[in-house]
Amino acid sequence: MRRPQGHEIAAADSKRIGLGQNVLDLYFRPKSIEKWKDGKIYEFLGVGMFRKAVVGFGHFFGLENNKGNNYFICDTSTEGLRVFEKKTRRNEAMHFPVAILLTYGIIVALVEGRYATVYVGAFVWFFNAYPAMLQRYNRVRIENIICRVKSRRTTVVASE
Repeated sequence: MRRPQGHEIAAADSKRIGLGQNVLDLYFRPKSIEKWKDGKIYEFLGVGMFRKAVVGFGHFFGLENNKGNNYFICDTSTEGLRVFEKKTRRNEAMHFPVAILLTYGIIVALVEGRYATVYVGAFVWFFNAYPAMLQRYNRVRIENIICRVKSRRTTVVASE
C-alpha cells in the first residue's frame, strides 16, 4: 500500500478545514428570522437594552478608545466591519456553550425540584446567553450595513 505524500496530506487537511469552516459559516450566518426587520426578534427579547448597558459599561471604563477590544467598532470601513464580524463569532463561541450547559442544568434541577438551583442557574444563564445573542444581533446589523454599502456602490457605478 502506498503512503500519502506530504502535499496530499496537506490537501486532505485543507479539505477537512474547508468543510469545517463551511459548517461554522452556516451556523454563524444570520438566519431569516434574525434578519426579519433588521433584528427585531432580538430587540423583542431585550437584547437592545442589554447592548445599551454593555455600551454604557464600556464608555464608563473607557473601552471605546481601546482599538483591540471586541465590543466597539473602531474601523467603520467595509473591511473593518468584516474584521469586527469575525470578532463577534469568537465572542459568541465563548458564551454559547456555557449557555447550553446551563440550560441542561436548569432543566435537570427543575425536574428534581431544586428551585434555588434553578433561580441561580437562570441568573447565570442570562449573563451567558445575552452576550451570545448580542453577537448574533450585531452580525445581522453588520451584514445589513455591508449589503447597503455594496448596493450603493453598484448604483453609483451603474449610473456613471
